[in-house]
Amino acid sequence: MDGQLTHTAPSLVARVKGILFSPVAEWARIATEDTSSSQVSGRYVVPLALIGPVAGVIGSQVFGGAAMGLRYYSSVTGAITVGFVSFVLTIVTYALLTLIADLLAPRFGGDLSPERASKLIAYGSTPVWICGIFALVPMLSILGVLGLYSIYLIYLGATPMLNVPREKAGVFTAVLVLCGLALNFVVASVTVSATVFFASMGLFG
Repeated sequence: MDGQLTHTAPSLVARVKGILFSPVAEWARIATEDTSSSQVSGRYVVPLALIGPVAGVIGSQVFGGAAMGLRYYSSVTGAITVGFVSFVLTIVTYALLTLIADLLAPRFGGDLSPERASKLIAYGSTPVWICGIFALVPMLSILGVLGLYSIYLIYLGATPMLNVPREKAGVFTAVLVLCGLALNFVVASVTVSATVFFASMGLFG
């Protein structure tokens, strides 16, 4: 990207709107920004990653929750504890996917760039994190399927962010998504295990 003008990142709301509704133009803008991965993490990843856990805490207090076929109502302490575990695991998943994307890119003709890989995963994961709001109402959890839009966003961002050739971007995205599914399976398992553990400690009813 030598010779291009650099820009600072817009506000969180403007970035979410841009990446969701005009992703091609937004990825082009992101590719010219001089923000660091730590800035992206603090200003974008953390606020959006909190949506699901916070919604889950509120939803569990209003509607209760379910784990391993059992319906339960948690104490505030129990709900916050599980929400915290969920948040930490979300951040860990983001960090691991960033590492995987960075290591995969050269294998598909792209560049090795941890900072740009972090932006690809951060902004590409926007739909998944936004869909966390559906945890407020368990009956709406099926709408979480809208998070699959992230796959398309990562596909669009692979070339401008990591210089993966367009003809290889599809395969790169597919491999990355498979890795993401494996990580999410582990995260879901750990979250359920944590819920059951805390239930055994008397934090849930």
